[in-house]
Amino acid sequence: MERFGADSFHSCGHPILPLADVAGDESEYAPRSGFFCSRCMQAAQTAFDTHIYVNMQQIAPRMAAFVLEVTHSGPEFAEFLAALGFEFRQASINELEPSGEVGLQPVWRKEFWFEVNLQAHYVIALMARIKEEAYLLADYLPNGTAAVHFLDFPAAYVDV
Repeated sequence: MERFGADSFHSCGHPILPLADVAGDESEYAPRSGFFCSRCMQAAQTAFDTHIYVNMQQIAPRMAAFVLEVTHSGPEFAEFLAALGFEFRQASINELEPSGEVGLQPVWRKEFWFEVNLQAHYVIALMARIKEEAYLLADYLPNGTAAVHFLDFPAAYVDV
């Protein structure tokens, strides 16, 4: 999933470590060239209160999706999210009201769809993949795993 080929350096100038030498701050899912390393991304993100929300939503009568929504990202992190397949959308309101076109509360959103009658072991495997991606993203944020919220929606976006 290399964005710019087999570069040996991140865009911040730090060397790209072989996967065997990486200590939990990158994975096979992360683009490894063309972007800041996790430590430099953390420094770039200190000015932003970025959070990652992981939810499950009903998308259609027989379809559901695990959804990752990332709020308040800086430009470097936004580029990284786009390379990982996130789209710039409106924040979700709840489990039954998925996001729409970008409005007043934009987020970076990624959906993982599945049929609601899918065998449980496939759903559990998908849940593990979603959790791994959420924690991968957290490695690039200054507040780390404290930025990850499961089964929660951004408070500013929820009607009270």
